[in-house]
Amino acid sequence: MLESTLMTHVQNLCVHPHRAVGSAGHAAAQDHLENQLAALGLAPLENSFRLPYAFDGIQFCNLVGTVEGTDPRRQAAPLVLGAHYDTVPTTPGADDNAASVAVALEVARRVVERPLTRPLWLALFDAEEPPYFHSSAMGSKVFVDEQAPDVPFHTAVIFDLIGHDLPVPGLGQAIGLMGAESHIDWLEVVEAARDAAGPLKPLSIPNRIMPDMSDHHAFRLAETPFLFMTCGAHPATYHQPADTPDRLNPARLVNTVNLAERLVRQADTRPFGPLEEHDTTEFDGRNALRAAGPARVLLGGSPAVAAKAVYGLASQLY
Repeated sequence: MLESTLMTHVQNLCVHPHRAVGSAGHAAAQDHLENQLAALGLAPLENSFRLPYAFDGIQFCNLVGTVEGTDPRRQAAPLVLGAHYDTVPTTPGADDNAASVAVALEVARRVVERPLTRPLWLALFDAEEPPYFHSSAMGSKVFVDEQAPDVPFHTAVIFDLIGHDLPVPGLGQAIGLMGAESHIDWLEVVEAARDAAGPLKPLSIPNRIMPDMSDHHAFRLAETPFLFMTCGAHPATYHQPADTPDRLNPARLVNTVNLAERLVRQADTRPFGPLEEHDTTEFDGRNALRAAGPARVLLGGSPAVAAKAVYGLASQLY
């Protein structure tokens, strides 16, 4: 049932050839996502789910829905779930990034049913793709710098490229968790969420290995602790017409929802604070050895050696 729901979200975003800024698909995606935020029971951040902005005469739009927290003492610092909904002109963007939007919508739906202690903000960002990537028009950067400039975000969980199995023998079900080095509280969160991963194999990887490859860029610059969930870029579909819904693994999306929800609920209860980087090599290596299973012998059995091997692999996936 959940597989069907998630894939329906993906298909509804992929009915147009692409969702590049200014296209018919881009406008249709905004309408569809606005309706979905309302249908799931989220509240608009302001008077509308839409947060429009303009840059160089071009119109853009972030969409943000909120869920109120249960603890009055924790209302000032929301936890952000984020994913971009635009594409490059060459692709319907099932993996990049409709699958991530679908996962974020489902996690938010579960939080509506059972709220966190603090507010949850679901942010669907515009203009992540080139030519706006890392520019002043990038939706997540506008959101952090201009649309919510004085908000002390608790932390951010960002999704991008999460719908495909990795084309790596023995690690097809791996999923990258980047940014645990942004705050030491993430180590406890990842450990506490591990049992919700099902067949997924969480690999913690420092952001420097694939630096700021998505919307967590804006939160890192704002010194907000972040976790970025990704499988990297699949060489057969990334920014290609072949990035279609039938190329996704629906079961992976279900498992990603379960893992992401647990991560969010664990992060809700941790103190966090401003971004404070620390060395995660030992932690990353232990995660790599767990993910490798019987093949761990190929990693030498040492966390340091295993971490180096995984870092090398990850650097080739984007």
